[in-house]
Amino acid sequence: MKKIFMVAGEVSGDRIAAWYIQKRKALAACSIQGIGGDAAVAAGMELYERFEVLNVVGIVEIIKHLPRLLKKIRALAHHILTSNIEEVVLVDFPGFNLRLARLLKKEKPTLKITYVSPPQLWAWGAWRIKALKQFADQVVVMYPFEVSWYRERGLSVSWLGNPVAEEILARRATVAPKQAVIALLPASRKSELVVMLPVFLTVMSKLQRMHPMLSFVIPVPQSLAIDDYEQIAAKYGLEKVCRNIRFISKECEKYHILQSACVAIAKPGTVTLELGLLRVPTVVAYKTSWLSYAIARLVVQVTSMSLPNLLTGKQLFPELIQQACTIDKIVKTTDSLLRKYIHQPEEYASILRSFDDLEDVLCHRSSLW
Repeated sequence: MKKIFMVAGEVSGDRIAAWYIQKRKALAACSIQGIGGDAAVAAGMELYERFEVLNVVGIVEIIKHLPRLLKKIRALAHHILTSNIEEVVLVDFPGFNLRLARLLKKEKPTLKITYVSPPQLWAWGAWRIKALKQFADQVVVMYPFEVSWYRERGLSVSWLGNPVAEEILARRATVAPKQAVIALLPASRKSELVVMLPVFLTVMSKLQRMHPMLSFVIPVPQSLAIDDYEQIAAKYGLEKVCRNIRFISKECEKYHILQSACVAIAKPGTVTLELGLLRVPTVVAYKTSWLSYAIARLVVQVTSMSLPNLLTGKQLFPELIQQACTIDKIVKTTDSLLRKYIHQPEEYASILRSFDDLEDVLCHRSSLW
C-alpha cells in the first residue's frame, strides 16, 4: 500500500485535503498520514499533528514565529525522509509548503511531490512559478482555466473538480424559493471584519428603512465568533443594528439559508463562488488601506476580484472595490437588485439563469493521473 504524507496548514486547506483524500482513496488503496484537521481526519488521514501548530497570521507574527516554523520544517522533513514515505502531498499554504518541498527535494530528489491548490500565481506572485516547477512533480489545480496556464509554463497539471462546487451542488436544494432576506458576508478574518462590518451594518440600516419587510442573516465562518461581530458593532455604535441580524453558526444550516436569500452583499473570495453556485445575486464590496491597495495594484494581474466573474469572463456580480466601495454605492447597487426581485420577476429570473454559466464551467470532470 502506497504511503503518502500530506500537509494542510489551515482551515481551508483542511477541507481541500479531505476532498483530495477521498479522490485518492477512490482510485487506489493508500495510507495517508499528515498535518490537517477534523475534515482530513474524517476523510481518512492518520493525524501526525493538527494544522494549528503551523497557523500563524500577520507579517509581525510570522517574523516572530519564523525560527519555530523553520525548525518545524526541518523536523517534518526528517520524519518524512526516515518513514519510507513514497509521495508527499502539499495543500496550499505556500510560505511553509514551498520551503518544505525545497528541503525534501534537496535531500531526496526522487521523492514525488504533488502540490494541491497551488498559490494563484496567475493572479499574483508569478515569480513563484520557478520554485513550483523545481519542486513539484504534479500540480492539482482548483479551476479548469488554470490547467492551460500552468501547462504553458512547463508543469504537469491536472484538474479533478472543485471541492467547493462539489459540496454545494451535493447540498443545494432542488427547490428553494427566494425570500426577502439579504445575506451579509463581510469577512473571513478579524482584520477584515474590523474594516468591513461597520460599512455593511450601515448599508443594512439604510436598506431596512427603504424596505421594512427585509430581514438579514450573517453566516459566521469558522475563523470568527458572534462575539467578534457584536464587539465591533458596539465600538461603532451599531449594536442596535447588529441585534436585528440572525447569525448562522451551524454549517448544516448555512447553505439552505444562503440559497433562500434574494440578494447578498459579500467580500471577494471563495464565498462568491458559493453564492454563485447557490444562485444568489450578489454585490461584491471590499476596501483595504491605500498602501495595501497600491501594492496589490502593482502585483495583481486579474481585472476581477470575484470568482464567478473571473471563471465565466462575465459580470455576474457587480463589484465595488476600494474607492467605489462607498455606503451610497453599495446601497444603490443592492437596491437595484432588490427592486428586480420585488417588482420585475422576469428580470430577476434572468439573473438567476445567468448562473448556469458558472455551473457549466465547474461541472466538467477530468482525471490525468
